[in-house]
Amino acid sequence: MARDEINQALATGLPLTRHGVAALADIARTHRVSGDVEAVRQGLDSDLPVTEGQRAFVKSLQGRFLLDVDPAQGHALLMDAIEQAARAEAAASGAGWTDITAQHARAYGFTSLIFDDARREDFSAALARFGNELGFDTPGSCVLGLTEDTERQLLVGRGADGQLLKQYIPTRTERMPVDMADVVPPDMVKALRPCGSVDVLARPPLQGRSGLLPADMAWRYRALAAARQPPVGRGTHLVVNEVRYAEQRNESPLRWTARITPDEDLVTLTDLAATPSRVLAEMPKASEIDLATHGKVAPGPKSTYLLLAPETNGSDMLTEELIRKMKLLKAPLVILAACDAARGTTALHELGSLPNAFLAAGARGVVAATLPIPDEDSSVFFGNVRDRLRAGSPLGTAVRDERQQWLQRSASNNWVNGVLVFE
Repeated sequence: MARDEINQALATGLPLTRHGVAALADIARTHRVSGDVEAVRQGLDSDLPVTEGQRAFVKSLQGRFLLDVDPAQGHALLMDAIEQAARAEAAASGAGWTDITAQHARAYGFTSLIFDDARREDFSAALARFGNELGFDTPGSCVLGLTEDTERQLLVGRGADGQLLKQYIPTRTERMPVDMADVVPPDMVKALRPCGSVDVLARPPLQGRSGLLPADMAWRYRALAAARQPPVGRGTHLVVNEVRYAEQRNESPLRWTARITPDEDLVTLTDLAATPSRVLAEMPKASEIDLATHGKVAPGPKSTYLLLAPETNGSDMLTEELIRKMKLLKAPLVILAACDAARGTTALHELGSLPNAFLAAGARGVVAATLPIPDEDSSVFFGNVRDRLRAGSPLGTAVRDERQQWLQRSASNNWVNGVLVFE
């Protein structure tokens, strides 16, 4: 067990690394021994932080370890670590780099505070922190938050009438599944069913999983504090389709018929013109974006990328990292007609996925799927969703209504259950 392994490390007489202290902080929640306080002190004293992000991470480790035995001090340290980490993140971003250590400090700080609220049965406070972490006030109704951490998991929300919904499992036997069907208890579903739409605040790595709520309910993964709108006036609709891939990829081009309105200018990138650099150059000008290409899951952290035509140097991947560096000036709605494009990464410190990368770059919303998409059906389904939007439906409702029509038409259309909304 984990306690035995940490004991073996301590028996060497060498101080723990920061990662070792992090592991001990988790283990001590359920298997604390008298020597742990000194082990944490020695470990942190032997590896002094240098950067602001590292100092925030060390403070978060101290807070996590103390939370069970000295709640007031643990809570104060975690709140201070979160604020310090946010400053470090902002400074790094302004300098053009990402402080991952600061991201860890902030994310793990919120994790500890949320689960401490749940342990003390203050579920209202726990739910409020879901919104705080994302930079907005958690809605007072029609909202569901979910998170997991090692041996524990939490679902907390408010139903259509604002009633508090909660399910806290302090010691679980398995992680939440990739297919989230039946994860939300029936009483929570019943309380949320009258909602016009449900805001799902899913902390990493749970965002981007399908089946969380029934197919006949409208819901969205929410990450933005406020809705974005494209500029008034004539727009530009960018369409990327019928890409000619590198021969060694052995992939066929995807067909796509875009729904263009009279007040839009159409820009199309096809064949060998649909390279990553050309697509990146056109997207900041667009108010609507359709990317009909293949989605691929990379090894390692399982990040997804879009396959495009090769550059002269052979590069043919549009990655999350490249997208996050863009500035989408016209707040486009992005349709990712690509298999697996909604899938998130296994990272615990950030909402990692192609949809979240587009939101971070300035998109007003993203529609993407977690399942393979039939080539001949994709432009019809997503085109109908766009028509519903233009008729005044909210994005989550438009996807729900179109999904219901396809499921009623044929059970073979179950791929539409994997179509998710990110706003």
